[in-house]
Amino acid sequence: DLSFDLRVSARPPRDIDREIRDGSSDVGLHSDPTLVKGLVKDVFYEEQFVAIAPPGHRFEHLDIVTAKDFREEEVIPFRDVTYAFSQGATEGWFAQGGVEIHPRLVSNSLLAIRGFVERGAGVAIIPREHAVQSPDLVIRPIENPPVRRHYFVTRVTPYENANVRALRSYALSGAWLRESPVGSPHRREPQRIA
Repeated sequence: DLSFDLRVSARPPRDIDREIRDGSSDVGLHSDPTLVKGLVKDVFYEEQFVAIAPPGHRFEHLDIVTAKDFREEEVIPFRDVTYAFSQGATEGWFAQGGVEIHPRLVSNSLLAIRGFVERGAGVAIIPREHAVQSPDLVIRPIENPPVRRHYFVTRVTPYENANVRALRSYALSGAWLRESPVGSPHRREPQRIA
């Protein structure tokens, strides 16, 4: 007989890791790959980044956007020291393409970035799931996109309780996934960071 007491709260990944390690929580979900002694992080979901632009922007006529296509653009990046791992992936993507961005506007909110782009303040790259199709937004795939991985985080123990095992099994199975707005599932083989 399985019974659950689920409490959901949004906190920085390092706080979630600390609470799991210290035993005040059993399970965490986040996208920080940093290894923490005593924890196991199983990849259960990943999302690719896409380019977004306002309607009428030249990206609208491109099948795929490259880093070089951003050279003359006002890029609105995601910046938040709490999530430096995601920020590093996007900045690395620009650097690999030989592009250095000098933003006038930055945000630590993907929703705000989408709003700025819809209003013509610039262009951005964001995770696909945050790029909701609308008449006010052009969404295009990018070449060799960065990927953000999400982890199912638990403590390393000699015996894993049945509730945690059931949740892990469900998360890693991909049964909870639905088709994305563009019709492609995000299934992947489970990977473990321990």
